[in-house]
Amino acid sequence: MSKSKEIILPPDEILNPPMGKNFEYIILWILDRNKHCAWSDFTVDASISSSTLSGKLRMLMEKQCIVKSERNQYKITPSGRKRLNELSLAEDSDTELRYPPEIILNNQRNYRHWILWMVYNNSSCKWSDFLEEPLSINQSSLSKKLRKLIEEKLVINENKEYKITPKGRIEYINILKQYNLDRQSILEEESRRIGDITEKTMAFFEKYKIENDELRYHFLNNALKLEYNRAKDLLINDEDFDKILLFLSINHPDQYPNHISPEDFSLKYKIKETHLKYIIDKIIEEEYFQVKFFLIEDDQNRIYYFQENEPFEKILNSIVEKHITKLTYLNKFQDNPTIDIELLLDNILNDISGNLFNEKLKNPLKNFLQEYIKYLAYKIETEKKLIDSEAKLEGFVWQNIFEEFQTFQPSTTPTRKGEVEEYFYTLDNGILEVLDIGYLSKLNFLKTNEVQETYDFKGINFFGEIYKLLYKNKIFKARVVFEQNKSKLTEIYQLILNDLLTTAEYNFTGSQKITNDIIKKFPKDFIGYLLKSITYFLMDDYDNSLKTIYKGLKEAPNILLFCQKAQVFIKIRRGEEILNEINEKLSKYPNNVSLLRIKFFLYLTHWEYLTKISDNLLVSFEAAIKISPKDKELIILKSFYYFLIDNYKEAKRYLIKEVDFNIIKKNPKIHTTAFFLLTFSYLARGKFEKALQKANQICNSYPNHPISYLAKVLVLGYNLIYKFNIQESDLDRFLELIETTISLEPLKYNRVKYLILKTYVLHGIKQYDEAIDTIDNAISLIPDLFALKIMKTYFLMSAKKDFEILELIEELVTKYPEYKKRLYIQKSFTLFRTKSYDEALKTLDELLKVYPKDISIVNNKAISLGYLGRREEAIETAEYLIKLNPNVGNSYDTFGEIYMILGEYENAIEKYEEALKIQPFGKLLFQTCLKLGICYKNLRMYNNALEYYEKGKLLTERMIPSSRELYLHKAEKYISELKTLMKNTKNKNH
Repeated sequence: MSKSKEIILPPDEILNPPMGKNFEYIILWILDRNKHCAWSDFTVDASISSSTLSGKLRMLMEKQCIVKSERNQYKITPSGRKRLNELSLAEDSDTELRYPPEIILNNQRNYRHWILWMVYNNSSCKWSDFLEEPLSINQSSLSKKLRKLIEEKLVINENKEYKITPKGRIEYINILKQYNLDRQSILEEESRRIGDITEKTMAFFEKYKIENDELRYHFLNNALKLEYNRAKDLLINDEDFDKILLFLSINHPDQYPNHISPEDFSLKYKIKETHLKYIIDKIIEEEYFQVKFFLIEDDQNRIYYFQENEPFEKILNSIVEKHITKLTYLNKFQDNPTIDIELLLDNILNDISGNLFNEKLKNPLKNFLQEYIKYLAYKIETEKKLIDSEAKLEGFVWQNIFEEFQTFQPSTTPTRKGEVEEYFYTLDNGILEVLDIGYLSKLNFLKTNEVQETYDFKGINFFGEIYKLLYKNKIFKARVVFEQNKSKLTEIYQLILNDLLTTAEYNFTGSQKITNDIIKKFPKDFIGYLLKSITYFLMDDYDNSLKTIYKGLKEAPNILLFCQKAQVFIKIRRGEEILNEINEKLSKYPNNVSLLRIKFFLYLTHWEYLTKISDNLLVSFEAAIKISPKDKELIILKSFYYFLIDNYKEAKRYLIKEVDFNIIKKNPKIHTTAFFLLTFSYLARGKFEKALQKANQICNSYPNHPISYLAKVLVLGYNLIYKFNIQESDLDRFLELIETTISLEPLKYNRVKYLILKTYVLHGIKQYDEAIDTIDNAISLIPDLFALKIMKTYFLMSAKKDFEILELIEELVTKYPEYKKRLYIQKSFTLFRTKSYDEALKTLDELLKVYPKDISIVNNKAISLGYLGRREEAIETAEYLIKLNPNVGNSYDTFGEIYMILGEYENAIEKYEEALKIQPFGKLLFQTCLKLGICYKNLRMYNNALEYYEKGKLLTERMIPSSRELYLHKAEKYISELKTLMKNTKNKNH
């Protein structure tokens, strides 16, 4: 009987290898390349004996690597592909030996040096490695040299393999100094020295569970500067020395408020306290290693240490020098120049507190800076020779500083900050959605446990390299690594990684073809549907993205497919529709980080839900961080919460504490996001110069990244609105920069968000027609994105085009009936604005039949009833609103406004004060203050009224001009009328 199909067989080097067949590998290889195989395909075509085949097939089925159908056909499973990949990688040949460079080989046949070079630069060497070319050491000489090196404990013999010892490594470094090696060779050797120390410390880290990256960095920095050899006579062993380095590293200023005392350290790490203190004294006070350390003692008498010339100190040095140079130069413009040391210290403190040092170290730093600056001034005076222009300038700058500090007596009055500093300027938080850490990417999904359990990419030794390169946006290099290694991969792995790279190259058409191929060849694997849906998602084709997911959920259900479905719903602003389903999934998968992250992001993008459970939300998201503590994206994403509750100061503190802002460690995804958020936080607090500084810093570091330009666009745009710095106010420059940002952005959705920011700025400077034209341009990019059209009604409202709003709403209800709720809420608000209270109430009642617990609808109904004078209904509705929404100040503000409308001012004040207690820095705080002023005025409590009017006016000045103009005029009018009333009342009483 003839065969119905030809079987694809492995190449001869797999079928007939010189060192014996690997039958497991052969069977899995054949099943991977063929849809299914029968018994005879292995015994006849692959020449595997029946007894061998029977045992191997049984073993593979037990491991669930293959399955057997009813027709005696065998098929490979995802676990089988994973095993095949492991076996494939194991077939790679060993790396070749490295030999000494010619400069060492030509040195009078110094076998000692040759042998040490070989065992240092190779993991191990055999006897025969030294006999072969290019070394060709004769056996007699080799025996003598190896015996001598072993006696000196420079080399060891383990199972006939020779390896270098720690002592041998030191000797090797000393030998290198005898040779005139080129710069590159020296750098390579230094790199290996660092590698050796790092390798040695890993065991120490693991033993004592040192996992903090900053702590590890400080430890390694200390280890490289403070060599153990110099201190070994003082210590019992090198582990004691490592413990002392750990003590210094834990007590570094950037670890504040973490600290450990010598007493606690000696107990925890089992080292004698007297011994610890003695060595620390040697290192710090006697400078035993010829390395200077600086000390900072905090208010609790805890001491922190950092080295001179380490990056931390260099930054401090640079900041101090900048301020001293600036002060010296500007003094030259004065007729009678003086050096205001108090002001100088305050300026330096403001620059380093909250950035380089924790803000709580501010008071101790003031004392430390005085001694530190004296030291710098003395060092420059005594060590610098004025032989060039730079040295002369430096000498000129510092010449009087030392004397001034010798006589300086610091002020004992603490620095005070006005309470207005906690209030903020209104910025559009919606722009945060464009940052790279919002939505889960293909890279994020491939690192999940669900994918790893099926495909185990960690088992592919070069996957980590590709992942890191893509994460750092080094796409070309990642493609090169893939092309060089893809032949080692099975087909499914090739397709997945190729799609990952193709997507990173923004070749979405190519990605569609690859993902279609994955689905066609592996229809029961979820990965193809997931990747294809994300491709459509990035193309803003949300309908096809969802269709792909629904098909995947039917053919190959997986929790990650649901996660992607939720992302689409969030993007098209239908997140509330999927919230219950997310919670159901979390009850089944409580530790699924992807689900926890998506739920958090849903609340961030759908603010009306976040306001109800903000406390629980943060707690639940911190559970995700606890599961993945090293995930920097999760850590940064948490800061979004502080932005949305308008606590920008806490956002800044959190970011500075949790994120490594060292630009030298290139990480565009993390750095651009973190710097943008830092820029945003400074700008919202009115700190224009700091915001611009951060924006310029990220622009200089990542000049081709759209988020870098967006940071500067944000600063310059809101400067146009708020006039932080008149000299920097330039509309043409803003428009030019935002066009550059748009031109750099490959994703259409992000370009839309940039246009929305442009719209907000134009609207903020009262260029209403230009703002509406810009939002229309955004709509033209993604015509079916409903959120843009509802947004347009906001800009029409500011332009007082109420008729056009109502007309547009009716048009949208017909086209998008699923969004009727949102549209009618907007309609009710527009009717309310035009004082059509009955019509507004009618619209709201219609909505409440379907959505009886919707906060926005209930809120608008309560206030409408108040303005209609329907007291009992208004109060009943307001009480229901607070029951639904007890943790949000706006609910109490609405209740207060109802009482105010009804003339019940004492009740109104009670509710307004509740609102302020819950949200002391909310966006509508200015309105609450003005309304409190009205209530107190009507109660003839004029001083209280004036206090709240002036507070409301102050806050109003921080609003965008389109809103500021209306409310500022009201505030000024209220204050003027009240002062006249107070004056007349005073005259009457006299």
